[in-house]
Amino acid sequence: MPASWVQAGVALYGALNGGGGSSGAGGGAGGQGNPYAAQAAGKQYDIANTVSGAAQPAYLNTLNQQNAINYNPYLQASQQAGAQYGTAAQGAARQSQNLYDAGNQIYNTAFDPQNALYNRTQQQVGDQINAGQAQRGLGNS
Repeated sequence: MPASWVQAGVALYGALNGGGGSSGAGGGAGGQGNPYAAQAAGKQYDIANTVSGAAQPAYLNTLNQQNAINYNPYLQASQQAGAQYGTAAQGAARQSQNLYDAGNQIYNTAFDPQNALYNRTQQQVGDQINAGQAQRGLGNS
């Protein structure tokens, strides 16, 4: 997009909203600049983006006519690819959440704060030893 279109949009916005740039120059009390300079600059940036977005179809038509190239199939393909990448990103986010949940379960088991897994395993081993001794006639008496 030609820069002159963006500049024209910014100039139009400035003219409609009381003129004046956002230079912030000048002194007030204590040598401070315009307190609204940053806000005005942000508004000009927003307007420039709006103007460039609104002018894009006209700009593409101008390019198509000027270069005798039909860019519409490329534009459509890029839009379709963008939609597919968005869908793929959502699937990847779901998969990463599943992996996080599985990893969290492993983590909680590994650090077993109540020693429940250790105690259960120790009880099972003790029961197996006692059962083996009882079979051999060496049970507790």
